[in-house]
Amino acid sequence: MALTPLTGRVADRVGPIKVAAAGLVGYAVITYPAFVLMDVGNIGIAALGYVLIMVNMAFLQVGLFTVTPALFPDALRYTGTALATNVSVVIAGGTAPYIATWLVRATSDLRAPYYFVATTCVIGLIAIAVMWRRRDTAPSAGAIA
Repeated sequence: MALTPLTGRVADRVGPIKVAAAGLVGYAVITYPAFVLMDVGNIGIAALGYVLIMVNMAFLQVGLFTVTPALFPDALRYTGTALATNVSVVIAGGTAPYIATWLVRATSDLRAPYYFVATTCVIGLIAIAVMWRRRDTAPSAGAIA
């Protein structure tokens, strides 16, 4: 969360959709090497791997928490944002531990959850591409450019 003000300034300059996309690409690229670092056996190096993953969290959250309210008209903004956020957390966040555990058990590879991360990144990038194409017709188009 310490990076949120910095990523917020970046989002102000380049736009929140680009910042969210950077977070997703970062997750897809950095998560596997970060898992390797976490498996080295040194707590300091493991912490570095974790921090590398969390840097992407700042980019993704700043981008998406800025974009999501702009996707809904004023009359539905709070309800739409709450539903979108909470349903996605239940679906992805609720199933992630189960899927990660299943992947590790099925493959005997402690880094197998990366494939779940990569898949969700692809889904997220597809959603961002759709938002990017439709940004001029959104209820508050200026907010998501």
